[in-house]
Amino acid sequence: MADADERNPETVAASVSRSGQRGRGKLLLIALALLVLLYALSPYYSFWRFTTALRAGDRNQLEKLVDFESLRKSLKQQLRAKIAGSGANQPQGEKKNGFFGALSPEFGPRLIDTLVDAYVTPEGLAAFLANPRVAESPAAATAVAPPAESTAPVNLAPDAAAPETVPSTEPGFRSINWSSVRYAFFTGTRDFAVDVQGTKLHYRFENFRWELKRVELDTAMEL
Repeated sequence: MADADERNPETVAASVSRSGQRGRGKLLLIALALLVLLYALSPYYSFWRFTTALRAGDRNQLEKLVDFESLRKSLKQQLRAKIAGSGANQPQGEKKNGFFGALSPEFGPRLIDTLVDAYVTPEGLAAFLANPRVAESPAAATAVAPPAESTAPVNLAPDAAAPETVPSTEPGFRSINWSSVRYAFFTGTRDFAVDVQGTKLHYRFENFRWELKRVELDTAMEL
């Protein structure tokens, strides 16, 4: 019987080739598994970066993590629907409750658009997410309400205090309890949702990164 080292060279080469193919196949499977794992973890990491940027007031980072144009659009639609729903469900002649419920269908949508544009910015986003009712502040309403006719003199002194139209973001950072995440999971292959105290943050994977595209306000919140 021929020794093992005297086998046909072609047989030995074929065996080595098969072993190499199996090894490359295993490496490919491991690489694919790692990519899937990284993709599955990536939205959680993006959400963590988002909360960190909010707390730090990092404007540049927030602009990378949030699609503000899409976010404003979704919030305007929700608040407009809130106005329409408040008017439709309120008995005729009964006093309407809440700031948004008291808005007229004619003036309300314009006011909502202005408030959202003013508040949903890298500077004001934390305060708005913590409490959308921050837009009910007198300063916000004064900033966008049509001026009333008046003959009273206007104080133009340099030290005259002007009303603050943009909320301070610091209270927003403290009032959002980011540890109260009810759930966070994929809603599609490229979509991810996080529920924080009833407010749902919807992310989408585009251009090789996760972006906050839409915020779904807590339906139980009285505005």
